[in-house]
Amino acid sequence: MSCRTYGCENWKRGVECTAACPMEYDCMNRPLQSTSNEAYLEVFKTKQYNWGVKSRIGFFRNHFIAEYKGMIKSNNDETVSSVYSMDLGKTTVVDASSFCNAMRFLNHSCLPNSYSSLRAVDGQWRLGIYALRDICSHEEITIDYGKNYAQNPEICYCQAPNCAGIIGGKKEFEIEPKKWREPFDEMTRFLRDFFYEKLWETIPI
Repeated sequence: MSCRTYGCENWKRGVECTAACPMEYDCMNRPLQSTSNEAYLEVFKTKQYNWGVKSRIGFFRNHFIAEYKGMIKSNNDETVSSVYSMDLGKTTVVDASSFCNAMRFLNHSCLPNSYSSLRAVDGQWRLGIYALRDICSHEEITIDYGKNYAQNPEICYCQAPNCAGIIGGKKEFEIEPKKWREPFDEMTRFLRDFFYEKLWETIPI
């Protein structure tokens, strides 16, 4: 019998097991203490953004992908990058602008396939990235940057059906958020109507 995460009391409290876990090698609640998945991550050039990250292996829903690594800094530190940092509690952040792994290249999506979750490891908070749904191999790994991303809002190019048109920002956006999407929406409607009509032509009545 192995230590499944959903039945583990430590996991429910947001704490990873230690080497003292009675399940020993069968314990599955120590993902942040392993870097095995990082070997499968690939940074690649994307069409919409400069770079992105994907994996040569797939992940089931809620499975651990990799740790978001960086320098631990106070959120009041003037050197903190608002672009490459993630919250690590109320007063600290993980800044991946200089020290990082492939997770630094996570792109935003309004319909992401991963999420971040804090876990305590030996008394220290660490930030893990987990699959929000089943992720296929070689599928880009994306995350929702949230409203606190960057000081100024940026145009979003994720092209998800529920795309908000902008990413983050604390100041008023000066451009109509979804204006850039009009050509894409028009083409989507055209293709949908075209193929829908062709489909009905092939169905015998």
